[in-house]
Amino acid sequence: MMICVLDKRKLQPSQGRAAIRLVPKIPAPSKITNYRPISLLNTDYKLIASVLAFRLRNSLQNSLDSHQKGGVPGRYIFDSLCLIRDVIDNTGRKSKEVSSLKPAAII
Repeated sequence: MMICVLDKRKLQPSQGRAAIRLVPKIPAPSKITNYRPISLLNTDYKLIASVLAFRLRNSLQNSLDSHQKGGVPGRYIFDSLCLIRDVIDNTGRKSKEVSSLKPAAII
C-alpha cells in the first residue's frame, strides 16, 4: 500500500475519507453545544501519515530555516519567546517603536 502511494504520489479516494461523528460532552446532552465533533479517519491514511512524518523528520530539520522552532526535534519554541521578550524589553528602554519583529533585523 505504501509503495503504491509513493509511486503514484496520490491517495486512493477511499484512503482520504473521514467520518465526522458527534460525541456527547455530558451524559444527557440537550443542546448542540453539548457535543464535540471528531473525525474518524481511514486507518490507511493514519499509517501513511505516520510513515511520511517519520521519513521527513530528518530532511525537514535540514531544510527549514534556523528560526523555525515548532515541531522540529531539538529546537524549542521557548528560545524564540525569550528572544522576542528581550527585543521588546530593549526596544522599550530605547523608547523606539517596533512595528515588526524579524530575527534578521535584530542582529
